Amino acid sequence: MMKAGRLSNYPFLAAGFLAVLYVLAAKLGLMMDAVSGFASLVWPPTGIALAALLLFGSHLWPGIALGAFAANLWNGAPPLVAAGIGFGNTLEALLGFRLLERVGFHNSLGRVRDVAALAVLAAGISTTVSATAGVASLYLGGIVLVENLGTTWRAWWLGDLTGAIVTGPLLLTWASDRRLRAGGRLWAEAIGLAALLVSVSLFIFGRPFGAPSEEFPKAYWLLPPFLWAAIRFGPRGAATSTFLVSVIAIWGAAMGFGPFARKTLHETLFHFQGFMAVVTVTTLTLAAVIAERWESDRTVRKSHALLQAVAEGTTDAVFVKDSEGHYLLINSAGASALGRPVKEVVGKRDTELLPSELALPLMERDQEVINTGEMRSGEEVIAVDGKPRTFFSTKGPYRDHQGRTLGVIGIARDITERKEAEEALRRQKDELERSNAELQQFSYAVSHDLREPLRAIAGYAALLERRSAVKLDPASLRHLEQIAGASKRMEGIITDLLAYARTGQAGQSLEIIDTSALVDGLLRDLKPLIQKSRATVLHGNLPVVAGYRTPLRAVFQNLIVNAIKYAAKSKDSRVEIGASSQDRFWYFTVKDNGPGIPPEYHDLVFKLFQRIPGAEAAEGTGIGLAIARKAVEQHGGKIWVESDGSNGSTFCFLLPAVSQRGGTAA
Repeated sequence: MMKAGRLSNYPFLAAGFLAVLYVLAAKLGLMMDAVSGFASLVWPPTGIALAALLLFGSHLWPGIALGAFAANLWNGAPPLVAAGIGFGNTLEALLGFRLLERVGFHNSLGRVRDVAALAVLAAGISTTVSATAGVASLYLGGIVLVENLGTTWRAWWLGDLTGAIVTGPLLLTWASDRRLRAGGRLWAEAIGLAALLVSVSLFIFGRPFGAPSEEFPKAYWLLPPFLWAAIRFGPRGAATSTFLVSVIAIWGAAMGFGPFARKTLHETLFHFQGFMAVVTVTTLTLAAVIAERWESDRTVRKSHALLQAVAEGTTDAVFVKDSEGHYLLINSAGASALGRPVKEVVGKRDTELLPSELALPLMERDQEVINTGEMRSGEEVIAVDGKPRTFFSTKGPYRDHQGRTLGVIGIARDITERKEAEEALRRQKDELERSNAELQQFSYAVSHDLREPLRAIAGYAALLERRSAVKLDPASLRHLEQIAGASKRMEGIITDLLAYARTGQAGQSLEIIDTSALVDGLLRDLKPLIQKSRATVLHGNLPVVAGYRTPLRAVFQNLIVNAIKYAAKSKDSRVEIGASSQDRFWYFTVKDNGPGIPPEYHDLVFKLFQRIPGAEAAEGTGIGLAIARKAVEQHGGKIWVESDGSNGSTFCFLLPAVSQRGGTAA
């Protein structure tokens, strides 16, 4: 046969080819002593027509109509009678095609439902249309008498039925997959099966027998070869073997041989075709069962191979256990975690692989998953090479297609190194916190102790300046002024260090703070600095926050003072303070129009005593921004600077928002 794609390109040629094939097959059938001259018990055109529509599409129906009309016209039927028979044969093929199409028929006959649909819908139901239309046409044409209607209809229907289930499956199974996958041994087996079928068929149907009642059981000698064909070669083998035997048996019947031999050929064929219909359907059904089993096994093997590939493609332990805790499947990583090869783990329970104090908690969690039908995650400890290791496992119910829980399926990741790293980090954090606390205490103590001698130096310098002004020369007076200025600057550094040391310490109470009022108070205190720098400082409505008043005041003070100092370097110095809502935080900004901060120094400015290299010296201790960062972090916020290094700087920080009632926003 031509391929479907090529036939669709030449519909008229395809229909003509089908018509010729139909006529030739019909002529062979009509030679087999047709009842009333037209109802043949051997009618392969039914199978040919049905297979053509199933393989290439219903658009080939004109070929069936033309072939049936021509065959019956050639057989001597009047034109109207031939047209009526052709109509019935065409309708039969189209009805069978539509019925099979509706139930999702597969041409390969690899499912039991396909064989049942072919036998019932195509061979059983649709053939009644052809038999009824054909016999009615013969009756109306005066060819068949009333008393012969039943016999003619029965022969017509049985001939079409056997044509559908013997010839049709042969064409469908070979055309649906024309590739031959048989290896050397399978080819030898196929040749041996064919030789056996031919030998047995010739023995049964190729020689005269005695009385049919005595010889009929010999026909069942064909069942073992049929079973062999169905089991080993599937639907294609079953269809081929039944067709081969049918051809030999029909030849024998024409010669008057075989256990079904009767006085007339059509009586012989009637008994044989009834037998063949039953045997063919049985053999095809068995082959479909075997094919479904093969397909199921292939699906299972593919699924298992895929699951195994996925499981082996990860370093995590992957496993499946039954309801009693036996391992049904485990990958290499899981078996390695248990210190065993895979083959020694499968089929065993945790109590057979681990000490009871480690195995029992695992099995208790497995049972909890089975009882609740819910997933469970958590840490589990097992001993690997005698050393405990921690795994984070996720386990869920393993169910069948009906939803019944059969066991547990899980995945576990070794987190021992992570746990050890976390513990080391925790110890390091604790050590750093202790060191930081000690350093802060030391800084506080040193700063406090330095205040007294520093105040003495400043006091004596001032006293000496007042009492000795008339006696000291100008150079000595300048020295006294330098001592006084250095003392004042040192006092500022010590004050800021004490503030830095106190920031974040316990003993402070959380308050609801109106930052607008807080900033207004700061600007009043900073009025001399603002007037001296000639800066314009603006702010809008600022929100209410939950915070520690003294550290929060230090944040705004240091950021505003820093902005004023750097904004003063521009002609129109300007500082803007703003705030907006951002998720569950308040987003504060303090913006100046000074020279800006290069991006590479954005983190440096928040460290103690750090200045931007190459920047003009500005008054300050180098501690203010460090205090601001520490205070913001104390509130659970974050602070950073945004600047391109040329168009001013914007210091930004986040503080948790609060509701109108004063609670922290959820």
